[in-house]
Amino acid sequence: WRTTDDLFASWGSLVSTIDQQIGLESYSSPGHWNDPDMLQIGNGTLTFSENRAHMIMWAVLNAPLMAGNDLLSMSEEVRQILTHPGLIAVNQDWGGRQGKLVATDGNLQVWEKPMSDGTTALALLNRGEHAVSVKACNYAESATKLTDVWSGDGASAADPIEVEPHGAALVLVLAELPKVLRDEQEK
Repeated sequence: WRTTDDLFASWGSLVSTIDQQIGLESYSSPGHWNDPDMLQIGNGTLTFSENRAHMIMWAVLNAPLMAGNDLLSMSEEVRQILTHPGLIAVNQDWGGRQGKLVATDGNLQVWEKPMSDGTTALALLNRGEHAVSVKACNYAESATKLTDVWSGDGASAADPIEVEPHGAALVLVLAELPKVLRDEQEK
């Protein structure tokens, strides 16, 4: 079901639509999907960073991924965003749990989506005009390792992540297991 009016191909419309998703995660589950409207990736004047942020947020929101652009004339850059296997995998995770806003720090929003494999997808959305440096460990308790979904690169959760203006980063966070569970796994 639709959760908003029409989305337009502008940064202002995109962040307004994202804001309208706050608090809707309890209505989403397998077979029940909140739909903030079709993707505007490749339309209007959205930049590469804005287009990628759009896809990252729709992935974390479990939104239906319906392309609203002209598929016959899209650029290679747009095709790479729309068909990125890591972003689609986060969106299509069989657990079907929608991400939710867990922190706001100035122009930075942090969205968290529990994944069925025990990791957490953490979307870092920079709504501002300047790049921000973020450490995943500041927002994910017990975070030890992370994988950048876009690049596939691994890093420590204490390493800074640079998020472009009007952009987003998506990382999969592996949290350290409590000692009792680590002991069980080692047996």
